[in-house]
Amino acid sequence: MGLYADSVLAGNQGDIEAGAALVERAREVAEILDDARARALATLAVGQLAVCSGDMPLAVSSLEEIVDAFHTGRELVLRLATLLGLALACGLLGDTPRSIACQEAALEITQSRGESVYRAYSLSTLGLALWQSDPRRAAGLLEQGLRLSRVVDDALGSAICVEALAWVAAGDRLARRAAVLFGIAHSLWRVVGSAGVVIPPLHAYHEESERQVRSALAKRAYEAAFEQGVNLSFDDGIAYALDEQLQGVPTEGAASALTRRERQVADLVAQGLTNRAIAEQLVIAPRTVEGHVEHVLAKMGFTSRAQIAAWVVEQAQVESRPL
Repeated sequence: MGLYADSVLAGNQGDIEAGAALVERAREVAEILDDARARALATLAVGQLAVCSGDMPLAVSSLEEIVDAFHTGRELVLRLATLLGLALACGLLGDTPRSIACQEAALEITQSRGESVYRAYSLSTLGLALWQSDPRRAAGLLEQGLRLSRVVDDALGSAICVEALAWVAAGDRLARRAAVLFGIAHSLWRVVGSAGVVIPPLHAYHEESERQVRSALAKRAYEAAFEQGVNLSFDDGIAYALDEQLQGVPTEGAASALTRRERQVADLVAQGLTNRAIAEQLVIAPRTVEGHVEHVLAKMGFTSRAQIAAWVVEQAQVESRPL
């Protein structure tokens, strides 16, 4: 069991070479022991490492081989791992019916026992598999998974859901929202000691979605939105991803309370200008600009110029959307 667990950990961290060495050792031990359960565990390790390395055909063939090997007691966790690996691999290979069947089997196990962690992974796994072909359904599954992950304070499960929701937002051309979500996911990945998505097909989705968002936003606007996400607490980050009202997020009334001059200053802050440069452009004293910036921060409930910049970009996107 130790070799299996270590191989899974190595794969999740992107160290495929170390994972492969551990898998090979697990297979050798299984043959020495001549034990059916040890062989099944080694095959499960092969399948899960194949998912992490991007070899989905090998993942499917390995996991299908032992899908019925684990049935009772503690082995149900191994059955869930098998079903979820199959759901993801089949989904990425385009076999949606098989992916759904595996996910539903996993949900049946978790729901009947009132379990939340693997139920969340079941929902998020199907969301990952479907986000390109059916983004609306995928978003709903990911949000359900995220709510369950929040209940049990599961940073890894939350990171997976928020990451994929960023891809959906990018596909919907909600560039600033996607950038904030990428920031939230980055913070969550850091908590679990991971650099981010390691599975090659999923990493490719991340890179393409990030490229779309960066091309839609100015460099400073992207960085400001990303920073906003990074700086959110766990609870606020999840609330943002679920479109729940955040404490300290400006309401429409607060935004309308800005004077014309304060809005001008906010727009120039978003362009990256210093107080002195703003003063020169508006032909007012730097101290006056400082006062306007402080008023904007206070009225909007912000604590940094980056938040002002991110809000201005978001407002511009909202105002430019067709009715």
